[in-house]
Order: sequence, then structure tokens, then C-alpha cells
Amino acid sequence: MISSNIAGVDFGSKLAGTTVLTFLENGFLKSLQVDKGVDADNWLMNLVVQFGFTHVFIDAPLSLPGGYFGNGDDFSYRKSDRILRAMSPMFLGGLTARAIKLKTELSKFGIQVIEVYPSGFIRNHDILKGFYDKKNLTTIVKMYEELSSILSAKIAVKPTNYHQLDSIICWDIGCRYLNGNAKSIGDADEGLIWI
Repeated sequence: MISSNIAGVDFGSKLAGTTVLTFLENGFLKSLQVDKGVDADNWLMNLVVQFGFTHVFIDAPLSLPGGYFGNGDDFSYRKSDRILRAMSPMFLGGLTARAIKLKTELSKFGIQVIEVYPSGFIRNHDILKGFYDKKNLTTIVKMYEELSSILSAKIAVKPTNYHQLDSIICWDIGCRYLNGNAKSIGDADEGLIWI
């Protein structure tokens, strides 16, 4: 089942123009990227509420390490971060705070926000991980071709950067999550990451 009520989000710096929202429209995946200089948090909040999404699958930390809550002594990484070799939510600092705030605000509208990790998804696919190189934009074409063969829906417009590509992967993880086919990593009490 493919849901038109979900969004995939690659969450970037507030004013950098790197936040991308992907959703299903008329049977195709469509990606919208915020303009540089525009407040990505307000832009995203408004679009999610306007489009009436029920779930947002976001590439950003949505919880803090257990040490802050008396659960162990790790104040830098969550179990999921260590397993996936993801960045520390504390290193990401402001981005983590913004993502948790966004989740809190969207929950007031009954919208669920779930943490996903495109890089973790890619690492589990032998073919895809061979082409995934954010430092080399020429790899996007090959990534798009390979990814198109496994996605739950067709892409309306080819991605031109890795923010768009990651947002598409976030959407696909979300689709698989709702169908019971996504994999969770970490400790539920601390915060899971889905791939």
C-alpha cells in the first residue's frame, strides 16, 4: 500500500536552503526544496499542516542520549547512533533542538514525526552503497537510476542534489514503515531510528 498522507524530510540548517519535503502527488513522488534565506522550520511546518500529512519521516535526531535521563552514562550518543555510526545528536546541537521542537509542534495537530536515516538505509543495500557519495554530485544520476528500481513509487522529477535524494529515501522508509517492512535500530526507551 502506498500512502499519499506521508512526507519524507531531509532536515537541513535553518536558512541554508537544504531542507527538502517529498510526498506523493498524482501517483508520483514530488520534492519541494526551501529557498536559501527562508526559515526552513516555518516553511516545513506550514506545508505539513497545509497538505494534511498524518506522518512525517525526518532525517534528524528526535531524542537525546539516555545519560540525560538517568539511563546509562552516555551523554553523546544514543544506542541507535552507535549502531548506525550516525552523528551525535549533541554534535548536531541546534538541528536536534529544532527537530524535537518541530515534532512537538506537529504533534499538536495529531501528526506523527518519526526519525529515519537514509544513510543507514543505503548501507543495507550492496548496490546502492557503491554509488552513494555526497561529495561527488555526479553520482546522483547513478543513485537515481538504482534507487528508482526499488522505490515504492516513481519520481516525478530527477533529483539534482543529495538533499532531494535523501528526502525521497525518507519517504520510502516511511512507506515501508507503515507497511511493517522498515527496520528499527536502537532502544525504544531512548529513541529508535528507522531504516
